Amino acid sequence: MIKLTLRKNLIYIIQLFIYYYLRRIVSTIIKQLYNLKDSLIFTLLMLSGELFGGLASYIYQNTFLKKTKSKTRKKTDNLLSKNLSLLFLSKKMNRVDGNVKIILLIFFSAFYDFFEFILVTFFIPNIASLSPTADLRLTSITTISSSLMMTFALKLKIGKHQFYSLLIIGICLVITIIVEMIYQNQVASFGNLFFAYMLTILSAASITFTDIIEKYLTEFNFLNPFLIIVIEAIFGLILVLIYSIGKNPFSEIINLYNEITVGKFLLLIFLLLLHFVFSAGINVYKILSNVFYSPMAKSVSIYVLNPALIIYSYFYDNDFSSNGEQNIIYLLINFFLSIIIVFFGFVYNEFFILYCCGLEYETHYIISQRSKTQTEIEISELNLIDRDNNDDEDEQKVF
Repeated sequence: MIKLTLRKNLIYIIQLFIYYYLRRIVSTIIKQLYNLKDSLIFTLLMLSGELFGGLASYIYQNTFLKKTKSKTRKKTDNLLSKNLSLLFLSKKMNRVDGNVKIILLIFFSAFYDFFEFILVTFFIPNIASLSPTADLRLTSITTISSSLMMTFALKLKIGKHQFYSLLIIGICLVITIIVEMIYQNQVASFGNLFFAYMLTILSAASITFTDIIEKYLTEFNFLNPFLIIVIEAIFGLILVLIYSIGKNPFSEIINLYNEITVGKFLLLIFLLLLHFVFSAGINVYKILSNVFYSPMAKSVSIYVLNPALIIYSYFYDNDFSSNGEQNIIYLLINFFLSIIIVFFGFVYNEFFILYCCGLEYETHYIISQRSKTQTEIEISELNLIDRDNNDDEDEQKVF
């Protein structure tokens, strides 16, 4: 039996999901219309959006809270005001680490983002030409790596349903790589192909380091999450600017300006602006999802639409080709593997509860139900005791 549980207050994860896939749509349009991809301009837009989103949210948070602070008698029951209030009050709490360590942690968080960009944009394409959806299909490694790091670094305990979910997701990932090695064996040498996929996994896993650092800084050092992403963006921009020394990140835009019509160029500017806005939303709700839920719950929102994207890529990106021809078996294997991964990603995060083999026993829903039942039993027993005592008192009065 499978039970669907709808967690309350999932607004941050839903917002992250919306912004992530809106930006992906914009990126796809830009790629198809202008053949503009793997460019430094996207990294600059992403980091600029992160800086803008973090700064705007930080200013809004402080301005909003100052206004509501003088009106404490009024109702502010919405999720946003409550959570922002908690973040505001957290400034008064003692931090575990000093300022130097905190700055270093934020720097490394930004560095891991930069490292992922370098791997995906420049290193991996130069080693082997992978499937267009290879990075998407391996993104679920973030659920595994996040869970392992939360377990060993932050002492998170995982339940039986989570252990087996991770095991099945891991098996699916291994099968995915084996299938890739079989069907993509004509793309490059076995060694280069294998190395490219390992780097793809490493790039996805590097997301985990950023997530865990952000989680640690907010939970143990009570740092404002919006301030974290502002400093991360500044470090990220510095790293990208250093990397781009001797390169012009706007060269492709300048070339397009000289090659396409004014109308089409204005459309490009509009799409790039949307990319900037959606990047701001992604970074804001990414860290909020980390803070108020977990990196594992956040990771599912990134690969939940993989089955649909796999089908799209097959028909419009000439994906899942082997020996120069598209292979339906290659597609179907990956399609069903992606469904299994998404399903057990939901099981891990308890959006689905499996009532078999004791997998439901350690879920929060069942634990709360047991606690509720135990409380009701204890209250019932206390009522019976009170009733018996009252009966004894009545009998003594009669005699």
